[in-house]
Amino acid sequence: MDIAISIKNLYLHFPSQVAGHNFSIKHINYEIECGDAVALLGNNGSGKTTLLRILAGVFTPTEGSVKIFGKIVPVIELGAEFDPDISGYQNVLQSIFFQDLSKKEIEALIPSIVLFGELQEFIFSKVRTYSKGMILRLAFSIIVFTQGDIYLFDEVITAGDLQFRKKCIDFVYGLKEKGKTVILTGHGTELSGSLCNKTLILDNGSISAAKQNGLAESLVSFDKEIQLTNQSVSFTNDSILFQLSFNGLCNYTAFDIAFLFDYSGKEIAKFVIHSMYGLKKNTPNLKDSLFVEAKLPIELFNIGQYSVSVFVIKNQLHLARVFYQAMSFEIPAKNSSNPLFDLLLGPLQVRANWKMIPLD
Repeated sequence: MDIAISIKNLYLHFPSQVAGHNFSIKHINYEIECGDAVALLGNNGSGKTTLLRILAGVFTPTEGSVKIFGKIVPVIELGAEFDPDISGYQNVLQSIFFQDLSKKEIEALIPSIVLFGELQEFIFSKVRTYSKGMILRLAFSIIVFTQGDIYLFDEVITAGDLQFRKKCIDFVYGLKEKGKTVILTGHGTELSGSLCNKTLILDNGSISAAKQNGLAESLVSFDKEIQLTNQSVSFTNDSILFQLSFNGLCNYTAFDIAFLFDYSGKEIAKFVIHSMYGLKKNTPNLKDSLFVEAKLPIELFNIGQYSVSVFVIKNQLHLARVFYQAMSFEIPAKNSSNPLFDLLLGPLQVRANWKMIPLD
């Protein structure tokens, strides 16, 4: 396999007011092959963004070398290059001016960019009148129509609302299918399991772990035979009903389904609900299709938008398949069970059994 990025003995330090130097990147050696999708994980301050900026040519390493084989498309600090005093249309023109396109090609490309960003009504307004979400959508839409070989994503998959995030995710999956090289940063493993074939975990500027096949192999045994063929979300008076149809589970006698909820309301949050080893069959099902249904009380959910990723778990230990953002739904204000809870932050409104005991 051809090499896309070669990193050798990489160091980067910034001058420090104390004795010595503050090393942001320390002794990184790694090769990324063409067509790899690499998850770059770690806590805040671990060096993820700094490493991406080195790869993008923004920072020059103090020691070592980085060799890039192909055109880099950095998706870092989306919208930072925009001029707020000119229109979105003019900013798009400036952004794609250096893409080696003819005037006719540029004029043909702009409507597609505007349509992807869903900004038809605002494209001729000054960017200073845009919300943060609109700026992110416009900037990401330009990226979608930028040709490259290696794409660097710095936690921008959360750009915009849930529907637009789904479009972003689909675009990244499309890059992988086209054989492009993708590197994306994050804190968790939900994307690394479903999209990435390699994972790098950074800690204090160094690689603390490098994994093949996304997550640690002891936790993952992906089964590409499993397919989610149909999924739906419906509402009753007091419940939300999730219905899913699968193919490829015929040889499983026991498995679990987990829902990872992404919440976008007054704050951004994630939470998981799963079947707790509750889905069993006495014998393997000779039929390839299987129907799974889950019912949750509607009063559990606060006002806002939710997307649902579906995880298939085998033997309580192994992640067999991930379907990222497979479903979505919204809890509008008028359906809230208690108006007071609307004022509170968070995706859940859980009722507890309270007891008051008088004290002497």
